Amino acid sequence: MINKNNFFIIFLMILFFNNLHSANKVKKKMKIQFLHFKGCPNSETLLDNLNLAIEQINKDLEILNIIVDTPELAKKYKFIGSPSILLNGKDIEDMKFPIEPNLSCRFYINGVPSVDFIKNKIQLELNKY
Repeated sequence: MINKNNFFIIFLMILFFNNLHSANKVKKKMKIQFLHFKGCPNSETLLDNLNLAIEQINKDLEILNIIVDTPELAKKYKFIGSPSILLNGKDIEDMKFPIEPNLSCRFYINGVPSVDFIKNKIQLELNKY
C-alpha cells in the first residue's frame, strides 16, 4: 500500500528522471559534415551556401570539414561524391549511400543546394532536439 510519504518520494523520482532525460536531450549537438576533395567545381559554392545558411540560422553550429581524397576514406565515410553535406550522418538530399564508394565529383540534378534549401534542412534537423 502506498502512503503519502511513498507517493511523494515516487513523485520526486519521476520529476528527477524526467528532468535528467530533458537535460541530456538539450546537450546533444547537431553534427554537420562537409565532405569533399579538391578539384570538384561545386565544392566552393556549396561550402559558401552552407556557411551562409548557418550564419542566417544564428545558432552555434560547427561544420566538420572532411577531405576525402583516398579510396579508404571514401569507404570510411560511404562517400556519395564531392561535395556532400551530411546532417547527423544523413545526406542533405536523402541520397542513399553507395555500396562501393569512390572518389568522384557529385552532380546535383537541380543544381547546387541553395542557402534556403540547406537552412530548411538544418532547421528540420534542429527541431528534432
